[in-house]
Amino acid sequence: MKRSLLSYLSPSFRSLNGPLLLGLLAPAGGALAQTAPPAAPASTNQTQKVQAELPPVVVTASPIPSSLFDLAQPVTVLTDQKLRQQLSSTLGETLARQPGINSTYFGPNASRPVIRGLGGDRVRILQNGLGTMDVSNTSDDHAVAMDPIALKRIEVVRGPAALLYGPNAVGGVVNQIDGRIPEQRLDRAFSGRADVRVDSPSSGKVGALMVEGGAKNGWNYHLDGFRRESSNIVIPGFAQTDAERATTGDTTSGKLLGSQAISDGGAVGTSYVWDKGHIGASFQGLNSDYGVVVEPGINIRLYQRRIDLAGSFLQPFDGIQSIKYKVGRADYRHTEYDEGEVGTVFDSLAYNGRFEVLHNQVGRLEGAIGYEVRHEKLSARGEEAFLPPSQTVINSIFAFEEMKWDTFRIQFGGRVDFVSVDASPLPGNPFFTANQTRSFPTGSGSFGMVYRPVQEWSGALNFSYTQRAPTATELYANGPHHATGMYEIGNRNFNTEGNLSLDVSVRRETGPFTGQVGFFYHRFSNFIAPFAGVTDLGASLVNNDGGNADDGSNGGVAGDGVADRDADGDGNVDETLDVFRFRGVRAEFYGFEGLLTWHILEGESQSLHLDLKSDYVRARDLSNNSSLPRISPLRFGGELNYERGAFSSGVELMRVSRQGSVSAGERPTAGYVMLNAEIAYKFGSSPNSVEIALRGLNLLDQEARNHVSFLKEIAPMPGRGAMISLRATF
Repeated sequence: MKRSLLSYLSPSFRSLNGPLLLGLLAPAGGALAQTAPPAAPASTNQTQKVQAELPPVVVTASPIPSSLFDLAQPVTVLTDQKLRQQLSSTLGETLARQPGINSTYFGPNASRPVIRGLGGDRVRILQNGLGTMDVSNTSDDHAVAMDPIALKRIEVVRGPAALLYGPNAVGGVVNQIDGRIPEQRLDRAFSGRADVRVDSPSSGKVGALMVEGGAKNGWNYHLDGFRRESSNIVIPGFAQTDAERATTGDTTSGKLLGSQAISDGGAVGTSYVWDKGHIGASFQGLNSDYGVVVEPGINIRLYQRRIDLAGSFLQPFDGIQSIKYKVGRADYRHTEYDEGEVGTVFDSLAYNGRFEVLHNQVGRLEGAIGYEVRHEKLSARGEEAFLPPSQTVINSIFAFEEMKWDTFRIQFGGRVDFVSVDASPLPGNPFFTANQTRSFPTGSGSFGMVYRPVQEWSGALNFSYTQRAPTATELYANGPHHATGMYEIGNRNFNTEGNLSLDVSVRRETGPFTGQVGFFYHRFSNFIAPFAGVTDLGASLVNNDGGNADDGSNGGVAGDGVADRDADGDGNVDETLDVFRFRGVRAEFYGFEGLLTWHILEGESQSLHLDLKSDYVRARDLSNNSSLPRISPLRFGGELNYERGAFSSGVELMRVSRQGSVSAGERPTAGYVMLNAEIAYKFGSSPNSVEIALRGLNLLDQEARNHVSFLKEIAPMPGRGAMISLRATF
């Protein structure tokens, strides 16, 4: 495999001798935590078979603290050095190089994770176990209200996690952990971290500082802040594909217009920790002003202020291990500007609370019961408001149980959710003239098994059934959304979305080869998604049961699947928008993902690891046996990482295949090869150290387009560039 990996490189590079090659390699990306580096053996002078370190404990996938290999579902953990190596300006791009995970990539400023082909409202993004309470799930141009540079850890649960986190977690959960409310006593009065990063593709600059500490009496504090600035990113060649330029005539090249951004934010938190629990609170703020690639004259200003309270009681009563509680409140505003004029304003006031009780082991049975409440008021106002004011309330109860034997364990449970989605009239808008109320009781169940016949090997199987209620956008949308270039039409008659899911994986935890390979299958009875190029629309402009804005009233062609838009009301068509109608179809998703680490060389003074990884998703609309839109193609490649003392280095090569399985109205996307490299050196040792890293990005200067993105025809990934980062810990 090593030979096939290096065969992508030039002959002159392959001819380098062993020591020089090792000196040039860089840890360009972090492996999954399932393949943590093996512990060093006593001898330093020879290659040996080694045992991998114990994997980290995961808090997101189970109320019972468990290691990665004790969970029925695949989990990814990024922390410390691995997280630093993966950091990007958005959460989606930070995770996009992990097997099974891609991103929506709405330019470099707005990107959510896509897990196994599922994204949007089917992937729930958390912050310390509660929702982010933003509007990023309503549209791809809406950014997640958290900058990754403030994070200490990211946990990703693949597959349905609706059992613990609600009906909006059908595809998985991403939990961002920032430590703003310390849950354990901090043993130093003053410690922290400072980050500075600059990059050439966007002329970007970001600086961040975090300080925290604790006193012997149990009080802790946390402070952090950041600022990020970037310009339009450099791209190789034209912004638009050949096919798109033939239609638009746009010849913009060299720069991706509308990709600039400036943002800042910070938080203050405190907690009191005693022997039997903790209580704490935090306040955070985020401001961001970023461009929208679909039209350079548009920019979005994002504002969020959030308060969180969290605590726990350990062994408060006989039979109870712990009681944990969390509650958060967020005030969010998101304003879309068109050439400096206010276009659409999104306001959200949200609450999220969670309460868990973990009971003591009874025989072989151990588990937890819990209650969660979510409440969101969302309004969109302005001449392009495509949503009525809405209120979504979700009340949930859940239970999770586990039974363990020496080599075998089972995990099972259920959840019931009561969802209501109410819409109110929007004055002056003919689309939203009456109150609308929909209620959805939903249920989920899961059963998983983990079998470990010997210490180093394990196999896992997880079967689940989940139901998801449609969102306010899927139910009530009817209007132009300028920032996305779309005219969106919902359907207020949607029923719940049902999903049967099967996940099977084989894992090796220790030895010269570690990693896992997994296979998954989803079958949806009513998969709700926006479909482009709809032409079977009536002439009504106000009825989202079957109407549209494609009636030809402003000079367009009725029924051509393109909405007519008269922005200034002068009777002339100023712009046309593609019509996207939300439809529910029978659908299936299946595929695989895998990561294998070969620990080639292990010693106290040096190590050499080869990570091989791949993933694949196939998604079909079973109603007409066609492909579903925006599905990631086959990806495969590897990373070769070398470390010697304070020096680390490596190279990453990934091949993204051509995606030719496309839906109606969608074009194929060309494949590409991505080559990244990094060298790093650390001065000092923990806790006081400074690490400097130089990373080469897209070294082959490939025109790379993400098929998952709505903007892949007009927004390629950044071209060749470099990044310098400095991290100081103290």
